[in-house]
Amino acid sequence: KLIDMKRFILLIAICLPLCALAQNRDSFEGLMSKYSKYDGVTTIELSGDMLKSMGVEESISHMEAIHVENSNLLSEFSDDIAKITESAYKLMMSVNNDDNRVKIYTRKLSNGEVEQLLIYTSNSTQGVCVRLAGSNIQLQDVGKIISF
Repeated sequence: KLIDMKRFILLIAICLPLCALAQNRDSFEGLMSKYSKYDGVTTIELSGDMLKSMGVEESISHMEAIHVENSNLLSEFSDDIAKITESAYKLMMSVNNDDNRVKIYTRKLSNGEVEQLLIYTSNSTQGVCVRLAGSNIQLQDVGKIISF
């Protein structure tokens, strides 16, 4: 039984990091890491302190954005966003106008409060995804960031 325990520990030691890597690829943080390495991609991270200095309510504690202008990456970027949103977010709004598309997703806590808001816009030349994280995010707080 000691040998079985050693095998079990070895299996856990191998599987846990692999599971963490798999989850990271399917998370927004994973996308930030993946796409920040490419030319034609801009990534932005704003801390809570920076957002407060912009007059944003404390309900938004972090903002991240990925802007892809590299045409070779647009399809893959869109697919990656779809993978993330289908498992963890709920579509709140979708607008299609000619070549432009906008989708807004929310991720809620069990009590119904919005903990994340994901805004994805795309057309044939670029894609932008913005994630706002916090607690009980209100749409008027999002408006303050957009109008900055």
